[in-house]
Amino acid sequence: MDLADEQTREVIRQAFQRNQRCEGGSDDYLTATELQQALLELGTKVDDDDAQILVEENSPQTRRIPLKAFTLIALEKCRFASKGQRSRVRKVSAVKIKETFGQFDHNQTGQINSSEAKGALNKLGINFPAHIVDKMMEQADQDGDGKITLQEFESLMSDS
Repeated sequence: MDLADEQTREVIRQAFQRNQRCEGGSDDYLTATELQQALLELGTKVDDDDAQILVEENSPQTRRIPLKAFTLIALEKCRFASKGQRSRVRKVSAVKIKETFGQFDHNQTGQINSSEAKGALNKLGINFPAHIVDKMMEQADQDGDGKITLQEFESLMSDS
């Protein structure tokens, strides 16, 4: 998906605007409850605890989400890619997947551990807290050994 897609950003902006002040909040922010409603409008259900976590991670001081942070959350949580875009993503070559796996597998053991995943994500400018990386690892780790193999990584990359 092209993250800069103007049509997608406009849909997200409209959901943000429609859900402002449903709790008496300000014009420029969403509270946790408003965040839940806006994401639900975009087709993604988020429970109370997850909404609070998203707010605390993105705006710990204000505990309210500005449009820019909401846009990033919505792009991450909601499926905006068209069927054709998802199809193109699925066609990533085995060579490219192996190259990407190698970038994560710093110690070249054939497995990605949590530390390697966090380091690779940080290098890409994605700074998730350790507990989020652990949750991602848990979801991708099919055999439950705490590490992601190339086969598990290929499966992860081909899922949509």
